[in-house]
Amino acid sequence: MRICAGSFGEAAVIAKRDHEVMGPLAARLETRLGNKFKANTVLAIKLARAVYFMLRDHTVFDPERLVAALTHK
Repeated sequence: MRICAGSFGEAAVIAKRDHEVMGPLAARLETRLGNKFKANTVLAIKLARAVYFMLRDHTVFDPERLVAALTHK
């Protein structure tokens, strides 16, 4: 199964705009990276990895876990 990488970019933009947990994370990434496009790319990659592990482990999406993984670095 192949999923278009652009789909994760769109999901990152929507999550940044509409999700109460992902929005502040994206804002912190933009501040840290100094570029909103890089921040969107990082968020899209993290979402893609989350989807991979969700499919592999048959689990549901947990945005708090994703945010925790990005803030502890």
